[in-house]
Amino acid sequence: MTCNVADFARLHAEWHTQGRRHHGLVMVTLRAFPQNRSFVGALVAALLGNPEVLELARQGACVFLHPSTQEQ
Repeated sequence: MTCNVADFARLHAEWHTQGRRHHGLVMVTLRAFPQNRSFVGALVAALLGNPEVLELARQGACVFLHPSTQEQ
């Protein structure tokens, strides 16, 4: 999981182009998940509310995590 979307999206694309695999990436933005007191709790809630994100990441995908609809 990373907030460094620019660098890791580029690395993911490079690896994909080279035919290399990795264990997947979960991308988050600071706009969707502001780094305040609720940051970690919001990430956990979003992961629990979006199990498909983790499944895609396990398959080597690069996916964006969005806040769970239960929080909004």
